[in-house]
Amino acid sequence: VWPSSLLFSLSPPSVVAMARPLGTHKPTRHSGSLVRQSKLLQSLAALSLLTVTSVVVFASLYVPRGLLGDDDYYAAKMDAPSFGESAAPAHAAMLAAAIESSLARNASDVITEEEARSATVLAFAMNYGVGTHRRYVGSLRKQGFKGNIILGIEANPRPGVLDYLSSQNVVVKKLTFGSCTWVNETNTDEGGSHSRKELKTCAARYPNIKVRWSRFPLIRDFLSECSYCTGPVLISDYRDVLFQRNPFAVGEPAIRGLQVFEEHRSIKTTHWLVQWPVKACKGVEFNEPMLCSGSTIGDRPSMLAYLNEMYAEMKVWMADPKCHFGVNGDDQSMHNYLFYSGRLPYAKKIPFRRGIVHTVGAQGAIIKKAHRGQLLKEKKMDQRAADLEPLFGADGNGKDGGAWLGLHMDLTDKEGYFVNTDGTRSHVIHQYDRFGAHFERWVQKQEGQLYN
Repeated sequence: VWPSSLLFSLSPPSVVAMARPLGTHKPTRHSGSLVRQSKLLQSLAALSLLTVTSVVVFASLYVPRGLLGDDDYYAAKMDAPSFGESAAPAHAAMLAAAIESSLARNASDVITEEEARSATVLAFAMNYGVGTHRRYVGSLRKQGFKGNIILGIEANPRPGVLDYLSSQNVVVKKLTFGSCTWVNETNTDEGGSHSRKELKTCAARYPNIKVRWSRFPLIRDFLSECSYCTGPVLISDYRDVLFQRNPFAVGEPAIRGLQVFEEHRSIKTTHWLVQWPVKACKGVEFNEPMLCSGSTIGDRPSMLAYLNEMYAEMKVWMADPKCHFGVNGDDQSMHNYLFYSGRLPYAKKIPFRRGIVHTVGAQGAIIKKAHRGQLLKEKKMDQRAADLEPLFGADGNGKDGGAWLGLHMDLTDKEGYFVNTDGTRSHVIHQYDRFGAHFERWVQKQEGQLYN
């Protein structure tokens, strides 16, 4: 779920989360078993002849454009076929390249200086003020990230936004939106809610899919066009993300293949957001850890292959009436379906809270609910009053340097930063807003230290 992309600034809670192995352990560059390696190599061999013949087609689609900041760029290019429309040959070439990259044996075990400089972080940052941009971009730069930041933003940003993003060396892609070419019962309702309006609005270049879905092919286009974005890649949500450490610092475990991230154990694919659409559309069910479509990491070939696979699946769903759902989060459904059905052979699943991204949303909701319930029972406090009271074990409620969450929760260190299961500070924090005012007060006190 990608709340930052909403055309109408709607920001409902996301549903799921992520992570990746850290510490002193070397990363596993393979899938973890000889059996899976064998399957990957078989897939690569089967695609090798097709790859040779299709590489010219793939190369013809790659158009490096450097620093693009053109107004309405994607509206102006509507007459040109989108990157993914060349069909099977280029698709097969991307898959083969991703598999080969995920099995790279001669690559460094850690991120090199060259990879750190050419690393790329991409997101959609629609309709936000400078404050939100400072949390995301400012914290990323503050932690020492020297690579590329590419953001899709609205055509007419709020005052000060372009100046701030320019000062942080952010590549801006101004996007335009219009009517959709897909029409069915889910987007003809004239209801006035933001959610319904979103279902009737599409990105200008991809009017054939839902506006939330369009970030996947658009980010694929952004990455493809960037000739110097050759290092590791992170795509993520925006509004509820901040950085505590550089995700691609020199010496960190190297990124090989694609990394998809597990949510907290309380959320599985039996959740309605995955079970309902996947069962109705594909006739299958999974009972596995939930994977978050909001943040994904990979090397360049694997990320391009993944984004292309997502767009290909989106077109399949749009062509089948039984795969039409009046919700905006079903990119999460596809993400889980593709992985658990074996369509992403270059990807590996990363255990929750053991990697680059620490999605705290589920635990935040659990802790906050228990906190409110206890105060209602013991002190008859309503929800608003309870949210002003310190969380369990907090000695300062996030004020004046005091801990905003008790250490017995094993989620933060004594200074209030979120930590992974090994006790090290997490690199990327996702869905921090689920802790509400308690964490927000602490974040505000970190201005100048955590973000600029």
